[in-house]
Amino acid sequence: MALPGAIAFLICVVPLAYLSHRLGELRMIRYGIALFVAGLLVGFAEPTPAFTAASVAIASIGYAVFSVNGLVALWSLAPNNRVLGAYTGLYTVASASGMALGPALLGATVDLTGWRYMFLDAAVFGAVTFAVFTLVARRAERPLATAS
Repeated sequence: MALPGAIAFLICVVPLAYLSHRLGELRMIRYGIALFVAGLLVGFAEPTPAFTAASVAIASIGYAVFSVNGLVALWSLAPNNRVLGAYTGLYTVASASGMALGPALLGATVDLTGWRYMFLDAAVFGAVTFAVFTLVARRAERPLATAS
């Protein structure tokens, strides 16, 4: 079931990188998270093997958009090159934490709600991610206030 997602991810990575350069990384990350959530909702709405495979492929494309742009966007947010290493380190810690805690948290929700709701549970986490990222992105897009 994971194969369609892996293939979709690999096919889309390079074109998404070019598109992100044109439209902006922060905007594309929001689109990617939204597509990830939409893919999960497809899998929840129709839990057949065909729709599950399509759902995983759609969600994987959304994840590709996010993963291709995450570090680049973070580098763009760094105020200068002297703190770029710290920003990269924070990204790495956050990413590794998500990879370690995400499956455990999703597993806990599956234990509470059942396997039938796994895609819906993951979509809820994705929607929270979208909301938090949107707040961060809007703040990053505002000009910094300068002290007089």
